[in-house]
Amino acid sequence: MTRYALETVPIEGGFACLGLAPQTVQELARGLREEFVATPPAELFVRTFRMMVHPVRVREYRAFLAESCRNRPAHDLLKIQDEEPMTGVNRADAAAFASWAGGRLPTELEWEYAARGTDGRTFPWGNSTPPVHTVRHLRRVGEEPELASPFGVEDLLGLVSEWTASYVYDVFRGRRRRFAIVKGTPYMMKTLHAARRFILREGDRWACTGFRCVWDH
Repeated sequence: MTRYALETVPIEGGFACLGLAPQTVQELARGLREEFVATPPAELFVRTFRMMVHPVRVREYRAFLAESCRNRPAHDLLKIQDEEPMTGVNRADAAAFASWAGGRLPTELEWEYAARGTDGRTFPWGNSTPPVHTVRHLRRVGEEPELASPFGVEDLLGLVSEWTASYVYDVFRGRRRRFAIVKGTPYMMKTLHAARRFILREGDRWACTGFRCVWDH
């Protein structure tokens, strides 16, 4: 049960082959001239959970701010449309909203499973060549329902990247540090792929990074 009226769908658990082979990752990076990172391939079992159909909207984040002591984001929320995805929040902000809503952030595995299904598809809508991705501005959520995943989850690619609960460790400036894994290709990037991952510092606030919540079944 969520604390706020958020639209969710059940993600039925099952086995799935997720990630990408290193050779495929290298080929994509060379051919598309963008940095491309993905977890190594593995067949894994994912438990049933519920996930938001869309990323968290601005109006939903406003409701959270009205009831919490969380600091407001740097940008002016009054100048952003209610139906646009909430961006410019760091990982702690996203996790705080999820907790307020009675849920949590998805793991990388859960996010990718919700996008690729049990058949390990390339895109949420299948393996066919994606529509020409020419969007260069932030649009409202829910405008492309035909591109939903097999579970009915929308806006997974081509809108915003999304914080997850997963981490990696790497050496940065001589020290071993923890970095957050972000999934989903944001609107200004050309390469759409459901296996793609990005690595951000937990305190980063990007205008192209939002989030969505999940709930244990």
